[in-house]
Amino acid sequence: ETSTKTWLSRVRASVMAASGGVLAAVTEDNYTTTGPARPSRIRPASYYSGLGPTVSSETLVSLQNRGFAVVDGWIPPAQVRKINAAMRKLEYRKTLQRASTRSDRVVWLSEQAPENSAELDSAIVALKSIAADLGDAFGPLEVPSRVMGSVYVAPPPADGASGGYVPHRDHAPPSDDDLYWCWKSDREQSERRLTAILFVNDPEEGWDGGDCGGELRLFLGADLSDSIGDTASEIIDVPPIGGTLVIFDARTTLHAVLPVSQSGVSRYALSCWILSPPS
Repeated sequence: ETSTKTWLSRVRASVMAASGGVLAAVTEDNYTTTGPARPSRIRPASYYSGLGPTVSSETLVSLQNRGFAVVDGWIPPAQVRKINAAMRKLEYRKTLQRASTRSDRVVWLSEQAPENSAELDSAIVALKSIAADLGDAFGPLEVPSRVMGSVYVAPPPADGASGGYVPHRDHAPPSDDDLYWCWKSDREQSERRLTAILFVNDPEEGWDGGDCGGELRLFLGADLSDSIGDTASEIIDVPPIGGTLVIFDARTTLHAVLPVSQSGVSRYALSCWILSPPS
């Protein structure tokens, strides 16, 4: 098995080779024009091919047949600890949604950002690389310019906060007409095809025992008109154990985040929305 150090070195070297490292000037189609190389545009899935752990055939079969897949230990524990340490140093902000809908704070991340550690860069690129392994099963796919980092804390915030994230789908368009066109104009929201979530919680905090809460709840088989999960044929709770990868259909899978119940711990995750090309 490839060691954590070797894996990190290989991914880091691949990222640097693909981006050209630190550039003084590059083409508009590739990156920002000055400073460290940073993706600023949506990319074809092939661009990140081979830059992360391979998606297994078992994972692909589960995703096709059940609409979701869970991969335990996708990132080694030693690597998870370093990513978690880097995530704790980032500046998070509230979203525009009501506190009664979701209580997390988020940050948007691209690889090669000056504030990133090498380990965080590797995790971002690894998430993006998933799309290249899924293209044969799901047709042409594209990779967003950014992934989302999120943190949930306990006890739940005041002011009517949910303490988690209520049931929702990642591709649902807003009903308000003005908001709909804002949503439609942003392909990184309106063309979401698959959701990939990597939990990066500290393995020493006891997330595998079920005492910390923060599970990702999947309402499998729920009707598209169902927004709370009453019609689900099966409900699965995935504990947010560091290194676990979850992939599911962004357009159909109703899901929620349960409140963090253990005082003094924070739930960290990285989310990448793999995109469909414009029709």
